[in-house]
Amino acid sequence: MVRVNTHEVSGAIKPTTHSSNNSNNSSNSSSSNSSSSSTMENLTPTQNIEYSTLQREYAAFARSIDVVADRVRIVTFEDVEVEAQFSAAGWMVMALSSSTGRNAEQDNGAVQVDDVFETSEALLMRLSPRFTQLWNEKLFEKLSALQ
Repeated sequence: MVRVNTHEVSGAIKPTTHSSNNSNNSSNSSSSNSSSSSTMENLTPTQNIEYSTLQREYAAFARSIDVVADRVRIVTFEDVEVEAQFSAAGWMVMALSSSTGRNAEQDNGAVQVDDVFETSEALLMRLSPRFTQLWNEKLFEKLSALQ
């Protein structure tokens, strides 16, 4: 699996890759870069923007956010893993699981596979109380700075 992080460069989003394994030999490095390129090439321009924005804005709000093929895999601080895909309809839940061994749909009764959310924030707020707390704290911080 390749983890794709983004860095803002002159207003443009430039993806960078980090292999999920910790091996640093050059053959893994080159395969990691080509894998990331093909991952990013498989995305529509809108998916590329949405996924990059999600990673840039909310990386600290979840355990991990990874682009895998044409989906995003998010692991919340509550150890719920969701695979979601962005389309014209919104953010669709493609897979949902919990590392606690419990049924993730029972743990998160409000979220089920095939549910569609208008925004990534709406999806994450339904999945993760910690995401909601961090998002609200960040919003309060930004609003306070306006005064």
